[in-house]
Amino acid sequence: MTEHEQYRFSALDDLSRPTTPSVSTSEPEHPEHPKHPQQLEQQKQPQKPEELDSKSEQNDKKPFDWAGSWIWEVGAAVSGTVSIALLIGFLAYVNDTSYANWQYSVSPNAVISIIVAAAKAAMLGLLTSCISQLKWNQYG
Repeated sequence: MTEHEQYRFSALDDLSRPTTPSVSTSEPEHPEHPKHPQQLEQQKQPQKPEELDSKSEQNDKKPFDWAGSWIWEVGAAVSGTVSIALLIGFLAYVNDTSYANWQYSVSPNAVISIIVAAAKAAMLGLLTSCISQLKWNQYG
């Protein structure tokens, strides 16, 4: 039993035993000093140049800049276009249907107003981006 294993305890152990191992100063810990045989093998094996390049490329990757990208404008344009297409599709579905034959609990007017509100919000977000870009082009 090693020094660390003797201090493990479970719910069945006597709680009077110490729960922390004693500090031994015989061998100082060094960050370069491997503790496991696998670490020894990894230190002995030279790294290939391809591995070094891929590791440096992974470290060079920067996180995606959500604020400085065009992803919000593209998303607004796509959602506005989808909303307009959904509005056209719903109006084609409702065409020549009398209100007396409408079988859903929500009226067609409410559905149309929800779709139009979503389309207006998406287009308004896109419009603000276009106006701010024009401001930079004019005064920059």
